[in-house]
Amino acid sequence: MIDINSLLQEAMKHCQSGNLYEAEKLYLTILKEIPDHAEAYNNLGGVFYGSGRVDEAIVSYQRAISIKPDFAGAYYNLGILYEEQDRFDTAISNYMHAVRFNPEHAMAYNNLGNVFKKQGRIKEAIESYTSAILIEPDNADIHLNRSIALLLSGSYKEGWEEYEWRKKIIEYPEYVFTKPQWNGGPLDNRTVLVYEEQGFGDIFQFARYLPLLKAQSVHVILACHKELFPVLKGCKGIDEIIELAAINTASIKYDFHVSLMSLPLLFNTRLTTIPADVPYITAEPDLTEKWRIRLGRDQNFKIGIVWAGGLLNSKDKERSRSCPFEEFIPLMNISGLTFYSLQKGIWADQADKPPRDITLVNLDRELNDFADTAAVIEKLDLIISIDTSVAHLAGAMARPVWTLLSFSPDWRWLLEKEDSPWYPTMRLFRQPEPGNWKAVIKSVTEELRRLPGKTP
Repeated sequence: MIDINSLLQEAMKHCQSGNLYEAEKLYLTILKEIPDHAEAYNNLGGVFYGSGRVDEAIVSYQRAISIKPDFAGAYYNLGILYEEQDRFDTAISNYMHAVRFNPEHAMAYNNLGNVFKKQGRIKEAIESYTSAILIEPDNADIHLNRSIALLLSGSYKEGWEEYEWRKKIIEYPEYVFTKPQWNGGPLDNRTVLVYEEQGFGDIFQFARYLPLLKAQSVHVILACHKELFPVLKGCKGIDEIIELAAINTASIKYDFHVSLMSLPLLFNTRLTTIPADVPYITAEPDLTEKWRIRLGRDQNFKIGIVWAGGLLNSKDKERSRSCPFEEFIPLMNISGLTFYSLQKGIWADQADKPPRDITLVNLDRELNDFADTAAVIEKLDLIISIDTSVAHLAGAMARPVWTLLSFSPDWRWLLEKEDSPWYPTMRLFRQPEPGNWKAVIKSVTEELRRLPGKTP
């Protein structure tokens, strides 16, 4: 007589150790003995999913549900698969079945919120995250998801408060601080250590708060990646710049520390009080002069373009916000324009061989750091970029910039607006539905043709 429970336990151990082949054999053995074992089918679906056999995983989960119609875990697993396939309505249906049969399934509510957010149904997303938090009040990941939805909706007061939960997630950087965290109190004649924690675009966006901090008679030390030193050294409100690694040394003298991303909360930022006094980042005069000479012979309207994020990979955020280079080609078929590629990373080489009759200059090999990029931006007439650090840099420099957004954008771009309260010189172009870059490029192309002297 086969001991089914022992086989289930052994199969689970194989799954946890990554030995999916052995786990699959054990689950098939169980199903041969007990063909209507719903849990074995559900777990086998997990093995198929882990092996990249998505279609087989779906069949296995569906088989588990046919045996046990109230199997919340199988519905939840199906929801994950359909969500990854961008089959959002089907994913929602399965997540709703999961919470119907297990009202305490916090992650089903959380994932339901994620899908609603991707569909632009922000109110429903917030409600789903709230339901999940009622079940798991200490789950930092769910709180962070809720904060992003709140910020995207413009609910800044509650959004910033929830956003502090990011400090409790596993991925949050760990530093050893010898002095207390600033809580917004008086700072006369004190030294504050401000540290970055996220991407370059976030640093460019939130550096606007450093002058506000400096205005309180504060000595401001900014800890950031060394590659940002050249472009930030002239940023208003900074007295010293140090490397992030130096935080954990005893040589840094300060009275308080604070994350750059916590400053909007501490300064009680609302939509109507966003500090948008630009420029607060400026290009180096010597580099600007170099690029004035370099670009001076070009009498066309000069446009810098960026079409892909620096970390383009399987991550949903990077995949959805980046636009294929081929989609940019129609907007370059306009006379009187010269396009300059500011693209960095593995996608920069795509600009080396543009289609015939398109004037595109690849500056990748001439841009050694963000100081070079800032100097080029200063001498270009317009920047057209997806949601990346270059768009933030151009906005912080008060240069004209058109930012191309995915249907479900990052929280900082809010909903529906064509302008940004963060950057007065920025214009936003949004996807009308998920993945539709053609419509975005069409709108941009039409606007370019409206520029003085431009024709199809």
